[in-house]
Amino acid sequence: MDPEAKLVVRLGQGDEEALDELYERLSGRVHTLALTLLKSREEAEEVVQDTFLALYRQASSYATPDRSPRAFIYTIARNQALSRLRRRKARPLKAEGWEVDDPRTAFANPADPTTKLTTTLYVERLLAQLDEEERQLLEEARYGGRMTVDRWHLCKDGSRFFASGVLTALYDDQGTPDGYTKIVRDLTRQREAEEQKVRLLGELKALNAQLERRVDERTEALQLQNDALKSSERRFEQVFQSGPVASCLVTLENDLFLDVNEAFLQFTGYTKDEVLGRSLLELNMWSSKEDRDALKRAEDEQGSFRDLELHLQTQGEGDRDILASGEIINLGGEQVNLKMFYDVTELKRTEV
Repeated sequence: MDPEAKLVVRLGQGDEEALDELYERLSGRVHTLALTLLKSREEAEEVVQDTFLALYRQASSYATPDRSPRAFIYTIARNQALSRLRRRKARPLKAEGWEVDDPRTAFANPADPTTKLTTTLYVERLLAQLDEEERQLLEEARYGGRMTVDRWHLCKDGSRFFASGVLTALYDDQGTPDGYTKIVRDLTRQREAEEQKVRLLGELKALNAQLERRVDERTEALQLQNDALKSSERRFEQVFQSGPVASCLVTLENDLFLDVNEAFLQFTGYTKDEVLGRSLLELNMWSSKEDRDALKRAEDEQGSFRDLELHLQTQGEGDRDILASGEIINLGGEQVNLKMFYDVTELKRTEV
């Protein structure tokens, strides 16, 4: 059953909420019908109220739920409007075939075929031959005065076109509908352009969603790499600080100390505050210019070096024999030089 027909049936059973829903759905169309007939906005608004009041009283008599509930309600509205025309004598006093107390009369089989109701029944038979959508459109134009519909149409050759159609009911001098006019405007290009726009927007959204997924995946991968790098740096820091070999991190450009471990401080006799930001040269730790030049050549030629025999001056122990090793590493996104000094002084003395 049509949803609006169900509402009329519910109203006939005393459900007042159904009246509110019907009013919300159809009050605008009823107002248009009344305004078309009365040419008075004030009276049209009164007809809307009178129509739904009459509907509330007559809903229980709606015994043909298989027929259009809108036609039932429009007939009530038309009766209300024609009654007002009669009272003010601005229109013929009687629209024969439409002036009925019970709106169901419009769908009855009249005993007198000479009345104008014959026209109505003829229209009903024609409407019955149409599909549901076309019948609904014609009935709304018939009782509402005008109907606009935008839809696709199929041509004989199988092609289709999109058109906006305005269907207007024509009435005779007594207000009885006796025909229709239809104006159709071809909107195929505009419709296809709109559909292409919607399709392109859909594709764009899909591509954007795909890009966002890739960005999320890449971000997640980078986050994992960053977490792994931080974890690796933490492990390096732990090994560096706790290692038994005197070790230091220095800048590539001018050999300034960035960090030293506890073994380095014990070996050299300096504190960390005395060392950081300075170089071996500034601390006068080179025993000779030859040793300093040898380390410089090894760094320039090889980058990394192993077990280079040198001598360093310490604060507590004086001149010490060392084996120096160095390697360039990446730490926190910056390249630095890791140097390690193995004290072999006692070993050499033993060998001697």
